[in-house]
Amino acid sequence: MYKKKRNDIDKLKTLFFGKDLRVSEGEAYKEVRKYDFSSYYPEENYIKKQNKPRKNVIDIREYGADTQNSDNAPFINKAVETASKIGGVVLVDGGDFVTTTVNLLSNVTLFITKNSSLISNETGKGYEDKKAILYSEGCENITLKGGGKIKGNGHLFGFEPVAGENNTTPPKYIDVIEMRQDYRSQLRFAHPSKYGGPIYFKNCKNISVDNFIIENSAYWSFKISNCENVDIKNFVINNNRNVANADGIDLAGTSNVNISHCFISTADDGL
Repeated sequence: MYKKKRNDIDKLKTLFFGKDLRVSEGEAYKEVRKYDFSSYYPEENYIKKQNKPRKNVIDIREYGADTQNSDNAPFINKAVETASKIGGVVLVDGGDFVTTTVNLLSNVTLFITKNSSLISNETGKGYEDKKAILYSEGCENITLKGGGKIKGNGHLFGFEPVAGENNTTPPKYIDVIEMRQDYRSQLRFAHPSKYGGPIYFKNCKNISVDNFIIENSAYWSFKISNCENVDIKNFVINNNRNVANADGIDLAGTSNVNISHCFISTADDGL
């Protein structure tokens, strides 16, 4: 049975005077709950194993990167600088490499192999003003590929939700206002430790993303501001669906964009 229908005055009272379900204090809540992530995740339909390149390859491990390091950014950034000079490929292979901000430069291909990743640290510290794992500003001719991942550890940077567990069988709502309140009760609003999102391109040209994954973003997953000529395909964003403001792809002031064959599961705007 549906609940008794409310009149417009009742709805306005809920909207303006209802309990604010935004949690804004306490410790960071790190538990992954059942149904935080989509049960439908057809990665194999979008991402394929891709052969490693052989020409002009700069392996980050040759510059000191190691899966045991607490921050591989200094080594990866040196690899990027070298690759930029020769129009080369920065290779990420062999597991998960914890890193703070990697500054992508012009004429660089970042190739992350399947089952490898660049992953945020668990503290949210060290990202400074750039607030991203991958950042590029004023550059051109940048490619992301390989079938691997940028992992954001998004579940580590929010407050504990009001709801004790995720809602898996929603009640028969009276109206969208009640539905919104119900959903907000299970959201993880931003803890002060949150560093930002996985990828941010600003004032760049000629960006290509093909066969690439963003996973568990803490904030906007892929921010593209004032860029030109962007091609994104065979691309996956698989986020915790209860991390607030974990958008999919955010385009601002960007022109000549093609986005195709993508799977985006996230808490906020998909595109």
